[in-house]
Amino acid sequence: MRRQGAACTSLPKLNLDHLFRLTDCTGIIQHSVFSIPDYQSGYTTDDNARALRAALQLYDLTSDTRMLELAVKYMGFLAYTQDERGKWRNFVGYTREFLEEEGSEDSFGRAIHACTYAARTRAHEGIAQLSRRLLERALPWASSLRAPRAIAFCVAGLAELHYEYPDSKIYNLMCTLADSLVELYRRASDSKKKWHWFEDRLTYCNAAFSKALFLAYVASEKHIYLKVARESLDFLINATLKNGKLKVIGNRGWWLKGARPAEFDEQPVDAGLMVEALLAGYSATEDSSYYSQAEDAFAWFLGKNSMGIPLYDPRTGGCFDGITPDGVNLNQGAESLLAYMLAYLKLRETEVKRNEAAG
Repeated sequence: MRRQGAACTSLPKLNLDHLFRLTDCTGIIQHSVFSIPDYQSGYTTDDNARALRAALQLYDLTSDTRMLELAVKYMGFLAYTQDERGKWRNFVGYTREFLEEEGSEDSFGRAIHACTYAARTRAHEGIAQLSRRLLERALPWASSLRAPRAIAFCVAGLAELHYEYPDSKIYNLMCTLADSLVELYRRASDSKKKWHWFEDRLTYCNAAFSKALFLAYVASEKHIYLKVARESLDFLINATLKNGKLKVIGNRGWWLKGARPAEFDEQPVDAGLMVEALLAGYSATEDSSYYSQAEDAFAWFLGKNSMGIPLYDPRTGGCFDGITPDGVNLNQGAESLLAYMLAYLKLRETEVKRNEAAG
């Protein structure tokens, strides 16, 4: 992987075939069997929220109008799954039937993150207007969230929205939610045991916490957010990114305080968020070590991992669903694909800004 100011030549060309393969007139299909869409798995708000962010970022990168066509589908899905109260259902069957009355708080947080991104787009006025309407309905519920990751997803989106379009209500809600993350950190963190985290265990989407607080710091300049973001991310780096190789905490037991981290399965969503958090740290601090570590974390997808096997499949444009004790999971679902794409796009975006700054 490159270092300092060199061009990021080791990034493979982004193949969009699997994104189109998984997307139909409703939205993005949740799972696949190998690289074939699994229609029985239906759709989720989680995936369509991530896909909306990815499609709009792809349009900004490529000016390819096909990306706006995809974004319209994903935006329509989020509008369809939001109920009259402003909350979201998550699971939707292939025939578009709702499979639950109300989705998880995590799916709510991811939908907020997507809508705050879409509300800022200048590429498609209809998407921007509709996302603002969905936010108006949803944001009154945000202060009642209890799931830590849902809070982190909301903070990240609100911080980015306020930074570009300052608004006192958005700012106050962002700070309320970010303060709750800081309070979680104060309660769970234990310097004597060298445990600098928000809970007594690390499970999934861990880096979302640090990413959110870096973004909240940039939007607010509250140094407590920067302090907790750096301490928690450095803790995560020391635990998972050693000798330039990322070892994602396994989902077969996770990592409980006082125990050893589970070895497997390693999931792409965790690697992708690690890249995003490190780049958020770099943007907030200009600490070049975060940028180099983001490149190392991204290399997890390309084979610099515990198995030495690439997760990204350039032939199909998909991403394998994880690393197991027996090798990679050969299915290529939406979550894995979008984890790869969002990390890739953030790395590209940061690279462009670095090159512009360098002249």
